[in-house]
Amino acid sequence: MGTSTLIAAIAGALVGGLLTLTVVAALRFARGSRELGSDGEQATYRTLHLASRAAENLRGGLADEGAVRAARHLRTLLACDILAIADARGAVAIDGPGESLREFVASVVAEPFDGARTRVLPVPVEARVATLWAIAAPIIVDGAVAGVVIAFAGSRHAPMVRATGEVAGWV
Repeated sequence: MGTSTLIAAIAGALVGGLLTLTVVAALRFARGSRELGSDGEQATYRTLHLASRAAENLRGGLADEGAVRAARHLRTLLACDILAIADARGAVAIDGPGESLREFVASVVAEPFDGARTRVLPVPVEARVATLWAIAAPIIVDGAVAGVVIAFAGSRHAPMVRATGEVAGWV
């Protein structure tokens, strides 16, 4: 009788262990199917989501209040310190701690753009506290410059310049 009890206990432990492993595996599988996928897929989704939100807010044009909301999404998308959207009159929207940059933004818009080229400009000392660069990309509508997207960052690097140009291209 002692041997059969021992065999039943071992069999029960094995069945219990297999049952536990099955439940754990099923939970991991179920959780995994709710996620968006790999890190790259999640980054793509975040990027498209931010671009979609910005585009939605810009449907009314640059003069609309939506430009202020779009600037917030574009600043997150470009991962810059400050983002400004401007038209011929000057800054339409500034997201981030950049109210002191309004005159600088107006001066960038006042200078004619050489085609659709993005410009990288140092921000004057009186308009900033720390080292700051302005990456200004023209918004082209029907072949003419309708405005400018300006990303302000502590450093200037090629991916930021390219990304700012791409954002201005679809704004």
